[in-house]
Amino acid sequence: MNASERNIPDRAHELLADRACFGLSREEERELRELLAQCPECLEWLEVSPHDLVAGEVAAGCPCEASLPPGLRLEIEVQARAWCRGVKLVRGESPTERAASSTRWRALALTGWMAAAACLVVAVGLVLRGGGGGATHAEKMALATSRGEVVKAGWGPFNALDSGEPPEISGVSGEVAWSDKMQTGTMTFRGLPACKSGEHYQLWIIDAERGLSQRVSGAVFGCPGPAEIEVPIQPQLPIGKAAAFAVTIEREGGVVVSDMKRRVVLASLAR
Repeated sequence: MNASERNIPDRAHELLADRACFGLSREEERELRELLAQCPECLEWLEVSPHDLVAGEVAAGCPCEASLPPGLRLEIEVQARAWCRGVKLVRGESPTERAASSTRWRALALTGWMAAAACLVVAVGLVLRGGGGGATHAEKMALATSRGEVVKAGWGPFNALDSGEPPEISGVSGEVAWSDKMQTGTMTFRGLPACKSGEHYQLWIIDAERGLSQRVSGAVFGCPGPAEIEVPIQPQLPIGKAAAFAVTIEREGGVVVSDMKRRVVLASLAR
């Protein structure tokens, strides 16, 4: 029975892909089981970790060209690439260890896109880890945008929090776009002056879970002049829930801890 014959809802497709790539929260797992309530075979499949199935199917030469819904194959590939670049995949024993002690996967009719999805996660992951590849910044942002996970905010002046003193540089505009799930984002600037010799701009991400005192560096970058530029955001530590982004002027190469005195722009996310 293929996916269309099972009549699996689109939301279930999305949750199953996330389950194979990243794992689900308790609420998401409950939602998934409710969506698959009319498919006993699917519920039985959920009782076995996706990674048990992955190991068995890869070993058996899984036909990974099975009938994935349109667009899902690319999504899984991109998510697997993102995982290989640092998106944490929570699991217990390794797939090989678990598959060696489990034969349940052989008793299941592992046809259709669910098995193929699981295979792709590991197949792409193993290839990329072996070859040092990974999802590009553009791929991550495209996936996050397509799933409505990107939040945006415009730059405003970064006035001193205590005195209200204006920033060292004014007249800068643009915006920041960010995805908590993909842990990446993009900044655009217009009117940002070229860096002086021995200096760089540095982005600081304020995590709602950590607060301002534990801000995380998200980029160290130069600027050739006031024309519009785009800069990728690559945080040095995982961000739970980004609340604001601030740009300062620091010494060339950036700093580990900033006194935040040489301020430029600030963007706060409305959640």
